[in-house]
Amino acid sequence: MEQARREVSEALLSLQSQSDATQAAYRRMLDAKDGFELSKARHDRGQVSEIQLMEDLQGLMLALQRLAVANGDLAVAWIAFMGSIGGDTSIRSAATWQPAREQRPPQASSKPRAESVRSVGPLQGLLKAGN
Repeated sequence: MEQARREVSEALLSLQSQSDATQAAYRRMLDAKDGFELSKARHDRGQVSEIQLMEDLQGLMLALQRLAVANGDLAVAWIAFMGSIGGDTSIRSAATWQPAREQRPPQASSKPRAESVRSVGPLQGLLKAGN
């Protein structure tokens, strides 16, 4: 019993630690995004070279990569925690789980309409043509 309690405690501490690390990576990504946006605006005014703009974009890409790694590590910590409390950690159960959805009437066409398709995520709109 004590062993199980210790495993749960360690898994929870690891999950909390990884959650903090992921939040920090997210804040660093937001800072890099803001830096890139500022650099892009300054480039448009002729105050920053294209090389500096590309360096700032590279910094943003690195921050996004580190955020992705942190998110993966957080997922592993979550799985370890679920396993320590006796939860189902199999890939099959995760793959078949679906959130509750509202019933919607069927669409006339399965093709997405242009106005319903949009970019999402931290890079939304950063590299649009004409910017």
